[in-house]
Amino acid sequence: MFSAKKFVIASFATMLMTACGFHLRGATSMTAVTYSTLSIVADQKSNLTTQLQDIMRGQVILVKPPAPAQVIAEIGEISHSKAVSNTNSAGRAVEYRLTTSATLQAYTAQKNQLIPPSRISVSRTLSAGDGYDTSLDLETARLYNDLDIELATQMQYRLRSIKLSASK
Repeated sequence: MFSAKKFVIASFATMLMTACGFHLRGATSMTAVTYSTLSIVADQKSNLTTQLQDIMRGQVILVKPPAPAQVIAEIGEISHSKAVSNTNSAGRAVEYRLTTSATLQAYTAQKNQLIPPSRISVSRTLSAGDGYDTSLDLETARLYNDLDIELATQMQYRLRSIKLSASK
């Protein structure tokens, strides 16, 4: 049962949060994307490209090249690497460092550069216990998928920061 006292407290808390400038994510015009169409030029078979398209869908209209778009995002040099980070006393690898990186640049349809070519990398540590070699490949694949999602999120932040004026 929701008592009148709880209602007053909840109402006061709501008013207090709105008075201090609190807004839910995406609730302000400052976070709005200033362009409506985006074209992503990249390897369409890459998981990173798919993740970025999924993240940007709903924020902008995704246009397939060569159709014109207000902003063109170009992803290149996608790489995944796995390096031994730590070994046990027998010399067997027990920890790996997985890294995913890619370059991102963005420009307008008139080739005005919005984001200069930038290399973005994310990495994670994968612990490998003795006797678990069969699950290591599966865990590596899952971790690379998580890295692709995080890298796509980093790219989304950069693409959302683009502010196009009416003159562009």
